[in-house]
Amino acid sequence: MRIAVNRCLAPLLARDIRTTIISSSSQHHAGVNRMQHLVGQTLGQYELKSLLGEGGMGTVYRGYHAALKREVAIKVLLPQIISQPGALERFVREAQTAASLEHPHIVPIYDYGTQNGLSYVVMRLLTGGSLADRMAYRVEHNGALPTLAEVAQITRELADALDYAHQRNVIHRDIKPNNVMFNENGMSFLVDFGLARLSEASVGLTTQNTLLGTPMYMAPEQWQSAKVGPAADQYALGVIVYALLTGQTPFSGDTPFQLMHDHLYTPPPPILNLRGDLPKTVQDVLAKVLEKNPADRYGSVSEFARKLEEASQSLPPMEASGFFVINIASLSSMPIVTFTPPAIPQTANPVATTPMEAPITTRISHHRAAQLTWAGVAAMLLIFVALIWFLSNQNDENGGNAESNISASATPTDIPPSPTTTPSPTETSTVTPSPTNT
Repeated sequence: MRIAVNRCLAPLLARDIRTTIISSSSQHHAGVNRMQHLVGQTLGQYELKSLLGEGGMGTVYRGYHAALKREVAIKVLLPQIISQPGALERFVREAQTAASLEHPHIVPIYDYGTQNGLSYVVMRLLTGGSLADRMAYRVEHNGALPTLAEVAQITRELADALDYAHQRNVIHRDIKPNNVMFNENGMSFLVDFGLARLSEASVGLTTQNTLLGTPMYMAPEQWQSAKVGPAADQYALGVIVYALLTGQTPFSGDTPFQLMHDHLYTPPPPILNLRGDLPKTVQDVLAKVLEKNPADRYGSVSEFARKLEEASQSLPPMEASGFFVINIASLSSMPIVTFTPPAIPQTANPVATTPMEAPITTRISHHRAAQLTWAGVAAMLLIFVALIWFLSNQNDENGGNAESNISASATPTDIPPSPTTTPSPTETSTVTPSPTNT
C-alpha cells in the first residue's frame, strides 16, 4: 500500500510551524525562567524539594507530601500551555484521563491542580531510570544486547498496559524509550498518558494538521493526514523491540526528509541481517508489526507480544544479559513531555546511533536552545516544508488521494469525578490523594 500525503498539509504546517517558532521561543524561555525558581515553594499540599528536569512543556520536581510522608514527582506545565483558550479545561480533562488509568505498568497519577496560574500533575516518583538510560548505558559500556526472552517479557508488560488504555479509548501517541520508566526494583511503567494531547493543543496546530510524536518511532499514519489509532502505539513499540534486539532503529535517516520517506515507503531492514542468532519467526513478527498500513498490523498490541514470546520459546534457554536489571539509579531522571515543532531536528541523545535518532519530543538544554540562530531555525523549517511538498508530488504521480484527518484519541468514558477545590487566597483546583495510593 502506498500512503498518500495530503497536498494541503504543507502550506498549513509551514504557516503554523513558523508561527509556533516565533511565538513560543520567547514565551518558552520566559516561562522556564519563572519556573526555575520554584524550589522551596509549595503547590497544593506538596513542597517542591529539588529540580529533576525541564523541557519544552514544563519542569519536573521532586516533591514531598508532608502529611503522607511521601516523595512524588511533580510536573509543572509552562504557563503558556494553559494560557490558550480552553486550555485549563483540557488540562483537567487530560489529567482525569491519566488518573483514570489504573494498571500495574502505567505510572499512577496521584493528584493534579492549578494554583497561582501554575498547573501541575503529581505522579509516583520512579528512581530506576528509563529504557533510554539502559540503552545508552549498554552502548557506553559495550554491553551485551538483551536476549529475545528478556525483550519478549518487557514487550508483554508494555503491550498489556497499552491494550488496557486502548480499551478505554486512550491512545498514547508518543511511545518511545524515554517514556518507559522503571522503579528501583526494575518494574517497567509507561508514563505521560494524556499530557501529549495538551502539547498538541498548545502549539496552534489544528486537529487536521497535527504532527505529534518522536520521528524515530512515529507510525506512517502519524506522518500524513490519516486517523491515528491503537495501531500507531503498536508500531512504535515494534520499533522499540527492533532497537532493543539490534542496537539500532529500523530507520535512521540523516535528515527529516529521509526519515519521513522511510517510515512511509521503505520496508524495515530484515532483522536477521543484523542479528543472525534470532529465529526466522522474529523477522516475520517484526515485519507485520511495522507494516505501513495500520490495518495490516496485529489486531492488538498483546497479539504482537504473544507472537514475539512464541518466537522466543523456540530457542534454547540462554543466560540473561542483565540489560534490564542494571543499577543505573544514578543516571535516572524523570521524563518530561515536551513538544518541539517537527521541522527542528535535535542533537542526538545518548541512545542515538545516528543524528536523526534524536527525538522531536526530548529533553531540552535551555542554554543550547538559546544559542540557536534564527537563520538555523529558518533553514530547518525549509527542509521540513520541502519534505512535505516532495511527498505531495509523489502522491500526485501515483494517483493517490488521502483526505482523511488526523484525529486525536477519543475522550475516555471512564473519567473520575472533578477535583475538589482547596480553599486558598488564590483559586486552586486539586485532588486530595488517598493514603491508599502509597
